[in-house]
Amino acid sequence: MIAGRGQTIVALGALSNQSREGGNVASSSGREGAEGGVFPPGGRSKWALVRQAVFSGQVRALLLNKRYSVVTATFKRLFPHDFDRAIPVIRHHHVDRLLSTLDSHMGDYERAKQSYQQSGKRPRCYWGLLCGGDLIDYHRSRGGPPSSALGGVHIKALQQEINDARNHALVNEATPSWFVFFRTQSAATIAASVPIHAEDNREFKVHPAPGPEEVNWPTLWLNYRQRDWRHNLVRPLILIVLLLPVGIFTSGMQQLDFVFCPVHRCANAQCWSLSEMDICIAKYLFQFSVFTVFLGGVLGSAIVQQVNISLEKGPSEMLELFGTFLPASSNFFLNYLLLRTLVSIPLKLVLPHPGVRMYLLRRYFRCSPVLTVRDRAVLYAPVSPRYGFEIGRMMLMYVIGLAFALVSPLLMPLVVLFFFMHGLFWRYSLLYVYVRKYESGGLMWPFVFERIIYSYLICTLFTACVFVAKQAYAPALILFFTVPFILYRFHRFCFFRYQKGLATMPLEYAAAAPPSTVDPWVYIPPPLREKAFGWHPEWSVPWEGWGLPRSYGIAP
Repeated sequence: MIAGRGQTIVALGALSNQSREGGNVASSSGREGAEGGVFPPGGRSKWALVRQAVFSGQVRALLLNKRYSVVTATFKRLFPHDFDRAIPVIRHHHVDRLLSTLDSHMGDYERAKQSYQQSGKRPRCYWGLLCGGDLIDYHRSRGGPPSSALGGVHIKALQQEINDARNHALVNEATPSWFVFFRTQSAATIAASVPIHAEDNREFKVHPAPGPEEVNWPTLWLNYRQRDWRHNLVRPLILIVLLLPVGIFTSGMQQLDFVFCPVHRCANAQCWSLSEMDICIAKYLFQFSVFTVFLGGVLGSAIVQQVNISLEKGPSEMLELFGTFLPASSNFFLNYLLLRTLVSIPLKLVLPHPGVRMYLLRRYFRCSPVLTVRDRAVLYAPVSPRYGFEIGRMMLMYVIGLAFALVSPLLMPLVVLFFFMHGLFWRYSLLYVYVRKYESGGLMWPFVFERIIYSYLICTLFTACVFVAKQAYAPALILFFTVPFILYRFHRFCFFRYQKGLATMPLEYAAAAPPSTVDPWVYIPPPLREKAFGWHPEWSVPWEGWGLPRSYGIAP
């Protein structure tokens, strides 16, 4: 993936050898002239100029012309044999919204037809006190005013508007980002892992491309300045949610966060893929759980009553305070673990996701007796797992278990039971309940590993606080000055040995990969494909089937 000035570029290896840069337009027009038999006025002379430019090499020279495309010219010059093509990322949000409107109208139209077949009476729609019309004819664009309550746009008019919007987007909605395709994996790996320019990469920056099913398109529509602004504007809102974890004010701030950045698209404006977005959400949920559940349970109301005393006596009193109240709070976490283990997991087995609950409500408590084939497909559609949400909350159990491992050993068997029952539940659910939304190649594991290291660090600090409260200063000093250093060294060792190879494909493996071809059309978003092939209402959200809004936030 690559971008122009201050923009983003994705490097893709091993793609098709058939060039599409400038070739599609000529071939399409040539067929039209041959079939019609008559060229438009001036068409024959224009095609003569095109033919002369092709045979003289002027068209091929465009690949090296930076005024034509700085991305194409740069990579054609650096990789003359391995570079295949570069395609721009097109902003498609208007087409996607029109498709959503069309999908809603098609659902209303099918329900109207189903109602007519069941009752024998043609349903009617009303757009005023005395005005009305046939509902089926309305959706067939044979009646009804343009400002009616059903949306004001008929199906046939919407289809034409979608085609016009798609053509307009392909011509006028190019964004700063590009997808760059190579014929070999080694060339793509080199392009994505080394600096392209000698100075500060202001011309463009290169990143490895995510899979075509997990591209986070709104991020690619922005240049790096817009992404940084969005990230910096939303960070204070997230910080407020973390520091004020309960109450009406926090709920309101969460809704304000959705106003600016729905679907947590602004959780990190640098997320190129849905898997990166899930990891970012898991980070924030882990922090939220630690602040709300763990620290809230440990501190409680008793510590608030002694804040003044602690401030007067100094930081050492705070350590003794933590050490005093940590064992006393074990009863709260004992009840919390029993709730999460013996109540929550059995309920998840009965109702694994909200889709089951929504099916029961829509199936047996619906206002309309009409149930179309489309409605049945929506009701029975499986959902995707919420990796970021579930793993972010699950890692809290590591914190609780390790923090109380020495202070209150009774909690450790409950933590083991929790993970055992969660393992049974998720193994069954991933096999028979949930469906895959995207494939990240196990990129969630480094996040889990780092949180386990943080949990060991929290265990060390809180156990040392208990030693201080018991006036065992020597063991406390040993824990403070030895274990954190050992954890740091182990983390750095694992990072340089294993995790650095996850950022880009190692060149050793890339060189051994044989040349292959990938159709560039897989990186065309469904709204821009012919007949919107592959589009469905939740194609772009990270969690499919959970009712997330599909708004594009503050993206232009």
